[in-house]
Amino acid sequence: MKRLFGTMLLLLIVAVGYAKGPKYIFYFIGDGMGPSHVLGTELYLGELQGVINYGESEHLGTIEENTSCGIYGYIDNDRLDDVQTDWYQVAFKQEMHTGEATILCTTGEETKEYEIEIEEIYWSPSEINKCFSIHVIDEELLETTGGIVQGLSGSPLIQNGKLIGAVTHVLVNDPTRGYGIFIENMLETANQVAEEQAKKDAS
Repeated sequence: MKRLFGTMLLLLIVAVGYAKGPKYIFYFIGDGMGPSHVLGTELYLGELQGVINYGESEHLGTIEENTSCGIYGYIDNDRLDDVQTDWYQVAFKQEMHTGEATILCTTGEETKEYEIEIEEIYWSPSEINKCFSIHVIDEELLETTGGIVQGLSGSPLIQNGKLIGAVTHVLVNDPTRGYGIFIENMLETANQVAEEQAKKDAS
């Protein structure tokens, strides 16, 4: 049996909780910034780098769709024990508000939450992955990275203990500011991918 997973372009697993366990697994692996964002952040300070192992023993699943809301595919249930899983209840966009929130990221060996502010929420965004604007205010993170550098795009965003979305963009002229996507947009896309796969399996 397989579970649908989605990834927003940190090596971190976040499970969206339901009564009988997770329906979807979001695997935040960074990085989704385009060339201009990468150049801007590299010139400003630097970047976070990770490693992808392509060995058979590291294989977790298959990728089905690459969308503007993330990359979606399937992960085998028997591999869930091989990865660290943090459980978060999701928040609908109506539960969000401007003000305090956190970004969950790994800048060294430790994954932790850093303080940010949600500056504005776009209830009907013109772009599906630019749903709200964020501002990094955590002194430790600013000292370490200078803001949203290459590698932080895709980091989970938390407010009031709930998963609200993920980082999608950084402002090239101000790496302390960027944009995020609503988690419900990611879930809607996950449902669509699952439905399409079910139709293929049935045909």
